[in-house]
Amino acid sequence: MALRRDRDTFDHQGDSILWPTLSHDEPVALVNNQGLRLSGRVDTLTQDRSCLWIRLDSGMGRLLIHHQDGYVLEHRDRGNRAK
Repeated sequence: MALRRDRDTFDHQGDSILWPTLSHDEPVALVNNQGLRLSGRVDTLTQDRSCLWIRLDSGMGRLLIHHQDGYVLEHRDRGNRAK
């Protein structure tokens, strides 16, 4: 399965691949290599950008995603980014 990925999806810091800077309440969609897709809004991003809390759509709660959990940022709605 080919996945569309934003050019600035990840930042490289040493050997680590980190989440990009994301704003609170920014809509995002994450996908892993098995095709499992998570969509929702950013709740918070840890200061070191290694972990992302996402509030899942449809009232499915919050989920903590580490940058090494196998998910990539599939979609980033730049038009609705918080300033």
